[in-house]
Amino acid sequence: MGKIKGFNDYQSLSDWLYEELRKRYKSKARFKRPFRVAFSGGTSPFGLWERMVWAGTDWDYMEVFFVDERAVPPDSELSNYRLLKERLLEPAKLRNAKVHRIEGELGAKEASKRYNQLLEKEIIRTGLDLIVAGIGEDCHIASLFPGTSALREKDLFALPVTEAPLAPRITITLRTFRAAKEVFLILSGERKRKALSLILDGDVDQSRCPAKAVLKLGNSMVVTTELGQSGY
Repeated sequence: MGKIKGFNDYQSLSDWLYEELRKRYKSKARFKRPFRVAFSGGTSPFGLWERMVWAGTDWDYMEVFFVDERAVPPDSELSNYRLLKERLLEPAKLRNAKVHRIEGELGAKEASKRYNQLLEKEIIRTGLDLIVAGIGEDCHIASLFPGTSALREKDLFALPVTEAPLAPRITITLRTFRAAKEVFLILSGERKRKALSLILDGDVDQSRCPAKAVLKLGNSMVVTTELGQSGY
């Protein structure tokens, strides 16, 4: 089982995430080697991204991947690519960073096929250096939702999710999480306390709480502001 690390507030959590990411990035960049990181959408990584922008660091050796995406054009308000572009890529001036966008405008099936091929080519030998993803209120991770067949996928790195809120989605799978060197899962805010309870409840299996499936891989850590708030 992965670890759980508690913080007093979202600011200190974000500060810690930034320092951990920066150290790992620098260890690769000093040898001019790519640092491969995958981000989720949503608000969970906002604090980390803000610090990356403020730092003014040269991120030229960063390669950006996506944890999931909706089957929408890249300029859609629902697009995780647009969110990352507006919050990180443009403000931090990541002009030379390589961005591996999920082509959601092609539809979930075709986009997931192409992203699976990309991941097979890019990470099958070494895996991603880091995945940073938020945990949903229902304990979903990426677009791996409770009770769905996507949790049982063993061969693919990415697949389509047709039964998803707002729009069909493309998501990385547990195989991609397993192949990563490290995974940081963000759980912050009162609305996420139920998810933390599910993670800590030994009677709840991973079909009800997909975040547990990632934690069981052994390369992951939940970073949360809710340990003390929830009485744990």
